[in-house]
Amino acid sequence: KLAVRFEANAYGWKRLRGGGDESVEEDVEEEESTEQAHDDWEKERLRRLYEQAAKEFPDVDYQKELEEEREYEKNQTHIDKGALILVGSECDEMEVVILRSILTRSNIGSHIVSLSSSLSVKGQHGTTIQADIALQDIPHVLAYVGLILPGGSTQFSAALCTDPRVTTLIRAYAERKRLLCALGAGIIALKGAN
Repeated sequence: KLAVRFEANAYGWKRLRGGGDESVEEDVEEEESTEQAHDDWEKERLRRLYEQAAKEFPDVDYQKELEEEREYEKNQTHIDKGALILVGSECDEMEVVILRSILTRSNIGSHIVSLSSSLSVKGQHGTTIQADIALQDIPHVLAYVGLILPGGSTQFSAALCTDPRVTTLIRAYAERKRLLCALGAGIIALKGAN
C-alpha cells in the first residue's frame, strides 16, 4: 500500500514539475491503474486475513459465508416502497416504532405517514413521533406494497374511521390485493371500511 502511494506521489511531483511527455489520457490511465492496484491489494490483504483467522478459529469461514450471504440477500431483496404506517394524534407509538424497526431489519422500506398536515404527532403515551410525510403530500399513494394501521386510543380509532381518505385507501389496497395490517384500534377502521 505504501509502495502504491509512494509511486502515486512521485508521479504527482513529476507532473507538478512539468516533467515527462505523457498525455492527459496516459495520466488518467495511470491513476486508474494505481486505484485498481490499491483495490487488488486490499482484496488480497482481506483474503489473507480470513485465511489466517480460519486456521486459528475454524468457524470463521462459516461466519464469512454467512456475512456474504446476508449482504447479497440485502442487496437483492430491498423493497424501497414497502409499507405506509398511518399515524395520528393518540396512536400507539410503541407499535409504530416496533413495526418500523422490524420492517427496516427485514430490508423493507417504510414511511410513517401523518394523517394531519403536521409531521410531529403526539402519541397515546405522550411521546412525539416524527412522521416522514403527511398523507396529502404523498404523490403516488398506491405505489406501496402494504398499508399498516397501528393501534391507539379511542380518539385515534375514531380519526381513522371518520377520515374518508383512510377508508378510500383501505378499499383501494384491498381491491388491488395489497397487504393490509391492522393492530388494536386499527382493526376497527379496517372493519369499518368494508
